[in-house]
Amino acid sequence: MMRKLIQSQPDFDRYIYMLVIAWIGVFFMSVAFIASEVQGNAENQAFIRAKSIAERDMLYRQWAGHYGGVYLPHVESIDLDQFQMPGHDSEVVTEDGLQLHLVSSASMTRQVFELGNSGSDFISRITSLDVTNPDNQPDMWESEALTNLKQTGAESFSAIAPSGDVEYARTLFPLKVEQGCLDCHVDKGYQPGDIRGGISILIPFHPFLEAEWEASRSVLMLAALFWLAGFFGIFFFSRKLSQQFQIISESEQQRHIAESTLHYLAHFDKQTNLPKRALFEDRLHQAIVYAGRTERKVAVAVVKIDNFNKLCDVFSERGESELIRRFAEVVSSIIRPDDTIARFEKDSLLILLPGMRSKEGIVSIFEKINYQLEAPFLVDQKELFINSSVGVALYPDDTDDADTLVRYAETAAQTACSLEGATLQMYSEELNRSAHERLFLETGIRKALIEDQFTIYYQPQIDAPSGRIVGAEALIRWFHPEKGMITPDQFIPLAESSGMIVPIGEWIMKNACRQAVVWQREHGRSFQIGINVSAKQFKDPNLVDMIDRALSETGLAPENLEIEITEGMIMEDVER
Repeated sequence: MMRKLIQSQPDFDRYIYMLVIAWIGVFFMSVAFIASEVQGNAENQAFIRAKSIAERDMLYRQWAGHYGGVYLPHVESIDLDQFQMPGHDSEVVTEDGLQLHLVSSASMTRQVFELGNSGSDFISRITSLDVTNPDNQPDMWESEALTNLKQTGAESFSAIAPSGDVEYARTLFPLKVEQGCLDCHVDKGYQPGDIRGGISILIPFHPFLEAEWEASRSVLMLAALFWLAGFFGIFFFSRKLSQQFQIISESEQQRHIAESTLHYLAHFDKQTNLPKRALFEDRLHQAIVYAGRTERKVAVAVVKIDNFNKLCDVFSERGESELIRRFAEVVSSIIRPDDTIARFEKDSLLILLPGMRSKEGIVSIFEKINYQLEAPFLVDQKELFINSSVGVALYPDDTDDADTLVRYAETAAQTACSLEGATLQMYSEELNRSAHERLFLETGIRKALIEDQFTIYYQPQIDAPSGRIVGAEALIRWFHPEKGMITPDQFIPLAESSGMIVPIGEWIMKNACRQAVVWQREHGRSFQIGINVSAKQFKDPNLVDMIDRALSETGLAPENLEIEITEGMIMEDVER
């Protein structure tokens, strides 16, 4: 599961970078959201202020319009009203002689706006599309606002709009024609409810925006602190996760190395780097399946080094490994790329030859191997020549079972080894019968020794001039309860290969010496006994001790015992 979650260091780093970028994006989105809220709140506050100013001015306008104007003493700083109210005297004198001038509702409103605008941060004015007073000429924004109000019938029109280098919160409230207005504007064709102009309010927007930013400072600081905390948290935990990932990665690498090592040890031979038997058999099964579809043959060969043990006697363990490795290199250089070579036993290799068309092709391959083996091998600083014996079994000619195919090839190889020189032996039913016979004898030798199935024949040694018997040569025979007599040439090689020749040889030694002592007593004279010793016995370091025990137990004088060995046995190691 962990390997699915975290597959490699670059992937992990990429995920961290993506998380950091996402967290930065969250921060900027948060700032953008706060800025939007600040902008919206500032606009609302500005428009509320503009609306309150406009409502105040509307009240002045309504009050002045309700009374149709007022009589006020003339003030030199204020021009006389240019817009006279119809039906009223423009000037009157009070009883105490005070002269009053009539101020129209429009003039009253304008004067109130002028007084309100002086010394304040806002501007309020009356504007109209149907201009009677040039001071009421609308600007572009006011023209658009009046047009919008006429079309929509809304109660007001508000927007943030620039005027020069300053942004203003602008609001325009419509001035609608009332019944009292018709007294002065009857000639304009107005109807009650018509929009003839509006009260325009301009308030600088920047102070409201600053106030909102000031109010949001704590929120921004909290957002920044939260973002920084998250940012450092990401790096802190990413470092921890990276360290954990490194530990997991190293563990995975170690596990992978261990698995690879176990797989190698389970499937490959460390001396030759060749596949072992298990891997060979898997490929053999696949080759048989394929051959069954294509109607071709599959050959399995066992290639043995002749006299491998004798060759290894002159080498160290390293030299023995070098010998089998060099032998495997020679064989590998001959076989085809699709063929498989594997380590079979200490002295032999297994070869899989799939897709073969004929036996002649198989013979050609092993002729090439023997040709390459004609050159000397340099092993452990020593030159030597080796021969190989090859046993071959074929699918489907000999069997259609993979395990049996290998066993048949081994049987053929053992037969090839028993022949002189480098040979190639194809499997046959006769070889199978011989192998069964060999197995039967190998398993029966140990039982034969325990059950006294062996007997000794004595071939007399005669003094030619006198014709007198002076001694005898002990010859072993095996009387099998089922097979009858089995000659030494049938079972002695098997006894040597199985190691039973040593206890059999000791049995012969003791019984032959004991018989010689009996004959000496019966005839009252010296009697020689000759006993053959096999190569394996002769190389046994305990041979002298065994002879000494036999002589001690039987009482035979050492000079009456002859040990017979072959010339070849001596020539194998003259110095020894």
